[in-house]
Amino acid sequence: MASSETRKDGLTADDFIAYGSASVENGLTESASANAVAPTEPLSGPVSQTSKRGGRPRPTEQKTVGMPQWYIKKIQDKNASRKQMADLQALLQSGDPDRSWVQQFAELGGMAVLACRLHQLSRRSSPRQEDTHAEFEVVRCITFILNHRSATRVALAQHPQEIVTRITSALNIPHLPTRRLVLDILIFLVYWNDGTGYQMVIRGLEALSEDNGESGGCYAFWFASLHSLLAGRGKMLGSPVGASPDFRRSGATLEANLTEYLMSNILLMNGIMQAIDDLDVRLHHRSLMESSGLYAILDLARGFNIPGIDKQLELFQQTLDDDQQNLEESMSLDSRCDLRNIDEVFNILRERTHDSKAQDYLLSTLQHLLYIRQDDATFVNRFQLIGTLVADLVMDEKLGGGEKRLGLSVERIVAQLDSVQKAHHYEEELVKTRSAMVQLKAENEDLNDRLAYSESLVGAFQAEVAHLQVTLSSSTSKSPSKILNSNSVSAPLKENLPPAPQRSSTSPSVARLNFRGFASWFTAPVPQSDSAPSPAVTAERTSIPGAFGDNSMTNNT
Repeated sequence: MASSETRKDGLTADDFIAYGSASVENGLTESASANAVAPTEPLSGPVSQTSKRGGRPRPTEQKTVGMPQWYIKKIQDKNASRKQMADLQALLQSGDPDRSWVQQFAELGGMAVLACRLHQLSRRSSPRQEDTHAEFEVVRCITFILNHRSATRVALAQHPQEIVTRITSALNIPHLPTRRLVLDILIFLVYWNDGTGYQMVIRGLEALSEDNGESGGCYAFWFASLHSLLAGRGKMLGSPVGASPDFRRSGATLEANLTEYLMSNILLMNGIMQAIDDLDVRLHHRSLMESSGLYAILDLARGFNIPGIDKQLELFQQTLDDDQQNLEESMSLDSRCDLRNIDEVFNILRERTHDSKAQDYLLSTLQHLLYIRQDDATFVNRFQLIGTLVADLVMDEKLGGGEKRLGLSVERIVAQLDSVQKAHHYEEELVKTRSAMVQLKAENEDLNDRLAYSESLVGAFQAEVAHLQVTLSSSTSKSPSKILNSNSVSAPLKENLPPAPQRSSTSPSVARLNFRGFASWFTAPVPQSDSAPSPAVTAERTSIPGAFGDNSMTNNT
């Protein structure tokens, strides 16, 4: 966040001190004369307060008359006269050279007492003319205290949120100059302490909406009253012709009063948006402003055609455009998305939830929204409630407040849903594991059956091999020459002997030996004995009848 020395609009807390003093002196003098507020002379000395008995001061009052605690006691008792309030303003505005009087007034809780009195006056349903003057004087006193840095630090060190909330409650006052002064105070608080005071202002605006029956968020009542005043200012500039009753009651008899009031509103809007660092929080406040009628107010403000107001509107629009660009970059959007276009927002949501469980929940939410009957009297209120709940759920981590509205901790609810989701995931994994175990067990049984069958085959093969070895041993005990030279060749051997190749008349008479007939001799191991050579050796040096095409091989060799 930018420091108080570098702001887009050039307004800082230090500038407001000087700006506030000048505007108070100029604007308040005009508003005082317009509303028949009698001018007062600066107080040159302590004011004495007499009792009803003999016109003499009480002994206890005689020592404290004109002291800070004396004025505080008068304000607390609600019996401070207009003359006494004027004297207090003079002391707060000038004070002594070292400003110890203002400092002492702040240390004794004078700011809190003034804010409490202002809150009491603003809550009256039918304010009197005397109440309007009292509100104006109290707000001026608060403004003068804020012009002193040390007194401001001391005053806001004691229950600052309560003080700001009570000051903000005066925005429902019909008197327009008083409301403008309250806005100037809120502008100062937004920029105060390097912009950290805006959160107190936001909470004060939220309390203002709740106290006045508006449930649309912190900007609901503020924007509604501003829009009502701008829309009902009359058909002619500077004339009450065609003006609404609210405009007539506001005391805005001059166009300059309304212009200054509008400028203060836009400055406060710019200050809030620029004081927020987090993009998501800033977009959240933008959404709240839009739902409270932001663009209708901006359109009415542009109709004034005043350079100063137009400049502030350009700064505000630039902030909105920058947030739009940052949002598109953070979401990696290929094209520009208009957050005011419901179709584009829905398309982005559909793309982000595609092929995920979130799409099912989004569809379920939209289906339930269809069940809200359009002819129901609470049709709009139901959607408003849903929007508020969604905002609380989404922004609870950064803003909080969800537990206050829902009655339960949002973090706890999300944790419970996460636990349930994990439990479902574990159940699904357990089912898959059991199914895999059953499948593996069946495969294991099948492998065991195959192994047993293979072992039985091995046993059969071993028995056959043993039988063949016995048969071969008994055969090799005979003379190999008798076996090979006899004409009684066994049938299997004759079958394995290949046919004699036919010799061509033109080809030379060279016998070709075909060894395929001897393949069966080498398929099984043959035990060797000392008495007889192996059949393979015998086959190499003994002529076997039928192994050659004819008997010419012997003659040729």
